[in-house]
Amino acid sequence: RINNERVEEALSLNPDIVSTACPFCLVMLTDSVNGKKAASESGSAAGGKIKESVTVVDVAQLLLDSVKAP
Repeated sequence: RINNERVEEALSLNPDIVSTACPFCLVMLTDSVNGKKAASESGSAAGGKIKESVTVVDVAQLLLDSVKAP
């Protein structure tokens, strides 16, 4: 599935955050990341290595977080 391939590509860079500007891609990537987390928790080899802290966010959320006052 294409969403799993894209998440594999993104996770190869060992990110804390995966972001996208496409609402459809946001759903697909989130589903794939959550599936990988669940598989790694169950000990499945399909889960691979994934940080528990990896999140998928919209680019607009990143922008908002960058301009918020502390």
